[in-house]
Amino acid sequence: MPSKSPLKRKFVIEQKAQDEFEISYRWYLERSAQSADNFRNELLKKFLFIGDYGDTLPIVKNNLRKTSLSVFPFQVIYEITDEQITVYSIFHTSRNPKKKFRK
Repeated sequence: MPSKSPLKRKFVIEQKAQDEFEISYRWYLERSAQSADNFRNELLKKFLFIGDYGDTLPIVKNNLRKTSLSVFPFQVIYEITDEQITVYSIFHTSRNPKKKFRK
């Protein structure tokens, strides 16, 4: 397992991923404030995981990696370089998988 770098990388969330989060968060919020908070909190925990251990997950396509949320049906699509981690998508698993790795 690669060791954690003592220097943290810059963490960037692309606009597409931000929009996907907002849409999904609002959807959960319309149903339950607790569900919306749980979704947000699980996503934040996944971001922390990616920051610490994201380079341990395999590259699946074009330098992109993915990790799934535990409770909610979403995958985080991201890329790691020496300088930064870029989140490109917060992808709902019911969507067309061909769109998953589009930046």
